[in-house]
Amino acid sequence: MPEKLESIIISKRSEDLATAGAPAPQKPAEIPNNSQLKSAVEAQIDGFLIKVGVADPTTVTDELGWRFFRLGSANGRAGVVKSEEDLFLRVEAPVMPLPSDKDLILPLMREVLELNLTIPSEGKIGIMDETVFVAVTRRIEELHEDDVALCIHSVMSIADSIDDILIKKYGGTSKKRNQPNKVKPEKPESDSGTTVIDDPKEGVLKTVFEIIKSNPEGISKEMLLKRTEFGPRQMSNALYKLSKSGKIKPVERGIYIAN
Repeated sequence: MPEKLESIIISKRSEDLATAGAPAPQKPAEIPNNSQLKSAVEAQIDGFLIKVGVADPTTVTDELGWRFFRLGSANGRAGVVKSEEDLFLRVEAPVMPLPSDKDLILPLMREVLELNLTIPSEGKIGIMDETVFVAVTRRIEELHEDDVALCIHSVMSIADSIDDILIKKYGGTSKKRNQPNKVKPEKPESDSGTTVIDDPKEGVLKTVFEIIKSNPEGISKEMLLKRTEFGPRQMSNALYKLSKSGKIKPVERGIYIAN
């Protein structure tokens, strides 16, 4: 149909409706695109951060748009992620790495499942990259007013309330492991002649941190494992402790950079 004729027909219909006392049809609202939706949700995250005392949210935002924050002993982040063509609000907070002792993993998972069943909240507890997380994922199109703030508060309050408890119960080991016989290196001495004893755990953290620091573009957990002789659990523990201390941060799933 020619554009001019279509305009005349629409105008005539509007006149007929007006004569009959019926309201004219409303022009359908413009549907926001993904970029607009993402900006709107990020603005809500920033608004929440300002309300809780972050004067300038850009100071806690990385180049991928993740906003980082802390509540008590829990560290978390919030941002917009894309899956296929849909956008989602993602809020997550690490709780603890999986224990190195296999005898502790089963009771930990059982307790996590029981907590999930009883928590009256948006946030849920799960496992990702050998780390226990509290997280919530919501489709942006389904969010209502104040949902962003509620999701952040839910995740952070749960993480802060359970992290110390779970770490105390499952962060250690329930039995001693048989260590292979190794030739012990000579202990270095300080200038004063006093023997210096290096903490092996600190050595792992230092090695992992130095490698991450030397890769400003980011490095994956898989690459860190290839460049060191540490096991997956050792690496997960090191990444968790470095993240919690603020020395490193994840820029995307499994990729880390130094702060």
